[in-house]
Amino acid sequence: GQKLDLAGAITIESVVNDPRLLLVERSSVTVYIARKAVKARRSIWVEIPVLIILLMILTCIVTPTKYMPWFDDNPAFTLANQPNNSLDVFNRDSVLLWSDTLPCELLEVVSNPSLIARMGCTIDIDNDGMNEIVTLPQYRQLCSDQGWLHYYSYDGRPLYDRFAGFPGDDKSDSLHNEYGGYGLYLVTIQNEPAIITEITKDQGAPSCIRLFDADGQSRGSYINGGATGFRLAQDICGDEREELFFLNFYNRMNCASLLVLSSDSINGVSPLYNNSLEKQDNQLAYVLFPVTVLGKVPNELISESNQPGIQGVQAAGDHRVDVYVNESSKLPQACIIYTFDRRLRVIKATENNSYRRRYRELVDAGFLQPIDNWSEFENQLRDAVTYWTDSGWVTEGQLQAVEDLE
Repeated sequence: GQKLDLAGAITIESVVNDPRLLLVERSSVTVYIARKAVKARRSIWVEIPVLIILLMILTCIVTPTKYMPWFDDNPAFTLANQPNNSLDVFNRDSVLLWSDTLPCELLEVVSNPSLIARMGCTIDIDNDGMNEIVTLPQYRQLCSDQGWLHYYSYDGRPLYDRFAGFPGDDKSDSLHNEYGGYGLYLVTIQNEPAIITEITKDQGAPSCIRLFDADGQSRGSYINGGATGFRLAQDICGDEREELFFLNFYNRMNCASLLVLSSDSINGVSPLYNNSLEKQDNQLAYVLFPVTVLGKVPNELISESNQPGIQGVQAAGDHRVDVYVNESSKLPQACIIYTFDRRLRVIKATENNSYRRRYRELVDAGFLQPIDNWSEFENQLRDAVTYWTDSGWVTEGQLQAVEDLE
């Protein structure tokens, strides 16, 4: 143990003068000041580096830079920057990675929040874990870049270009100013990524659909006689290959249509395009949907557009798909739902609640007659669905009548 010595003291002066209690270090004023200065310098040597390190960490947290080893430089999405006329590429944290100035003025779409300037997609072409960028810019005026699909490396280096417009236009002197409505979709075909593009011409509104492998190899083009919209890539036929489903507007018949293409190759044109009667290669199905009585009410009477429109395609399980055809522009949309089986034949037609509600509103307003038997109405719609065959147009009702005789 330790020995504790106690020393008595009567006054503070006796404590101060007792050498056993306080060791007094006597030094000059000059030495004292010098020692304080050394201690101050040592403090600065420690505090300044610590302060610098803390500032660097704070800067990296607030504004990360690509020079930091932990920075994510993998592209996640793109935006068309219309004010700056550039393609902007961001990582998953919405940090700008790089920009590419485009050669012509971009089409302004910022007035519609649902269309805000997305014009590209990210795709890992070479399976190295870093995403490449594929973009299809849409310009508002004459431009030699109109209709071209551009591929970039993850760090912004141009890789290659592919023409996505109508066949032959890439070799013409036209600047394709008539090109409108663009579409760019990233899909999976047999577990491999692929690109689908759509471009519509303003005059007559025919559409050009193109299919590209991830590395830019073309799988063909298809021309539709009206506006088109890709909706689904799904194996419905059961052949372990995805079919490509497009909902279109068929100008010749003034109705909505369904186009189904093979994912192996999509060369062809829609039925009677340019009055051609030739058989179309790789067209698995081209289906026309009847315009219902709701869609036939004159627009000027109800102050809305009731032209049948493309709405959606959804996989329904058991090799079936549901196709939604909209018959009213009033929200929520009034749709007829057509269910197709693996033969790409319609097996039933039903209406959603919005369709019945809108129908009742027009009945109450005196524009339509009430429907007494909705099941019969649905069967009539199903039987009126029309297919393009080698023999021309044939309805579902006609096909069923032939099958009943066999």
